[in-house]
Amino acid sequence: LLEADIYCRFGILSKAISVYTSVSVLKSSPEVWTTLGDGYLATGLLRLAVRNYQAVLEAGSDLVSLAGAEFGLGKVEYERRNYRAAQQHFKRAGEIFLSLGMKEQAARSKQASREIENRR
Repeated sequence: LLEADIYCRFGILSKAISVYTSVSVLKSSPEVWTTLGDGYLATGLLRLAVRNYQAVLEAGSDLVSLAGAEFGLGKVEYERRNYRAAQQHFKRAGEIFLSLGMKEQAARSKQASREIENRR
């Protein structure tokens, strides 16, 4: 996964997605699914992003991955201009992050939700 992380940091998303895809075939992991969803989202492949985030939610995995998937789904719904659903995902992500003591991520989720509220 280090190789894929390096590709992500340098903005070579198509290569990072390729590495994560091959890893996800070998290792069914919520962490891989969340990261793969982020990569698909960054490249505009929203359906594939949703598929990976949903896999995390369906697996009922660790809370960090669940929060990441909720935040990612919030970003997808925001891109789709489905603001109500986006806000719900951001709120759930924030609650999970806060319960884990991840204050920075919780604040980012709350800010995303607040921005949607201010649009109305």
